[in-house]
Amino acid sequence: MLNIHENAVDKYLLFGAIIICSFSEGLKQLLFGLPVVHLGNLICIYLFAKVLVVRSPKILLRKDILPFSIWAAGYIIIGGIGFVVYRYAPLQFLWGVRTYLRMFLLLFDCILILEKSEIKLLCRMFDIVIVMHVVLTLIQFFVFGIRWDFLNGIFGTAVGDSSSLHAILLIDTCLSLYRFYCRTISVKIFMAHFIWLVLNSAMSEIRGWFYEIIVLVFVYILVSHDYKRILKLLPALAGVYLVGIILMGVLYPYTWNFLRVAGFVRIMNESHKPMATDGIGRSQQLSAMTAPILEYAKEKSGGRQAYYPS
Repeated sequence: MLNIHENAVDKYLLFGAIIICSFSEGLKQLLFGLPVVHLGNLICIYLFAKVLVVRSPKILLRKDILPFSIWAAGYIIIGGIGFVVYRYAPLQFLWGVRTYLRMFLLLFDCILILEKSEIKLLCRMFDIVIVMHVVLTLIQFFVFGIRWDFLNGIFGTAVGDSSSLHAILLIDTCLSLYRFYCRTISVKIFMAHFIWLVLNSAMSEIRGWFYEIIVLVFVYILVSHDYKRILKLLPALAGVYLVGIILMGVLYPYTWNFLRVAGFVRIMNESHKPMATDGIGRSQQLSAMTAPILEYAKEKSGGRQAYYPS
């Protein structure tokens, strides 16, 4: 077993890795393009290997870890089959493993190294991150005039960073609902989180969140049976929700009526690259990629030249 001093050092390293891996794109922009994410990856690999050496690889079969172990193993098996059949370059295969499994490693490290009592510390760290994100978002919005998918707070100002923003909005939504259920935050703090979630989604034009929050609140009521407190807050929640929709419509006029059926269909068919002719809509993720993947596979196995959409 790890002694107390070693375990404390590992926890500090892990907290550092959490920050680096979670906010690597924003840190990269602040550090003039330095790819700091690789440092976080190395820390995760080191901690994971150390735990396996000290506590035996059998720990990955523990009941609370086994589902994630199977999931990660599935990635490796499928990727390994592709590596053998289509003769990928070894570095290309290893880079793919790194891309898909780095957050699994971070999850494993958190489960294996951190203790239950430290969940509160993680929540406090997350609250600090949210405050930093709020401040940076407001600066980007009001001082630099940044809008749309470029308004991503701690995740930077690149168009692709909106996916990370969307993820943290969902994480904060779920965590706020969980803490509200456990009564570890007051109603005022819960409403403060909700107000910011609505405003941030509207300012950054994250329309998907306005659908997702309805589903998440419904699931929360269904699972927790805590409908009395939610119903008391429902008028306030609905009011803030409507203000967010109006604000987004003012900032981005094309989003008006997006909650209607026609608006939902339009969102699903929108291209991820609106200005490009080869953009893929959200409803075409599988159908549009099938032909290029099959053609690429044929090329790698000695068949025809790969197909690339014009």
